[in-house]
Amino acid sequence: MVDFRIRRADLTDPQDREQVWWDVTAPAFVELRTPYEPDPRLDELTPGQRALYALHWARSEIGNGGFHQYLYNPTGMLANEALRGAELIGSVEIAEVFRQVRALLFGNTFVENQDRRIDALASLSDEALARLENLTGRFYELLGSGDESSLAGHCAAYVAAHPDEFFLPDRR
Repeated sequence: MVDFRIRRADLTDPQDREQVWWDVTAPAFVELRTPYEPDPRLDELTPGQRALYALHWARSEIGNGGFHQYLYNPTGMLANEALRGAELIGSVEIAEVFRQVRALLFGNTFVENQDRRIDALASLSDEALARLENLTGRFYELLGSGDESSLAGHCAAYVAAHPDEFFLPDRR
């Protein structure tokens, strides 16, 4: 079993919400083969680590090319994790955007199989594509500027409230 927690002293800047999110996510990001292929070590992450890892990929891909790119690419295999992650960290509005995207394309659960996701995207009507673009825009609005209400703010607050999920015990 791999422990992806870090030493608290390894936080680059504990006051920078974006940096806290990255610092606690980086070990998994570097090590895991997911989302490019299934990696059983994903199951070894704590619930908070899984949430922040999946949300990192979602923000990166959606920020680069919208929900269409996120779901088209291998990263879409983490969409269910990203939704659960947004709920876990209390980012209610981000979770709602994910639920609306899920309902638009798949119903009650995101499809993990990339080919099936691509087929679903290809079958969208022009109206549904426009709705998907609107949901991408809403996601961008909700990312915020790094304050407490932003996605990074929610991530950093979750880390602060659940340190055992992210930090190794201090050596004394």
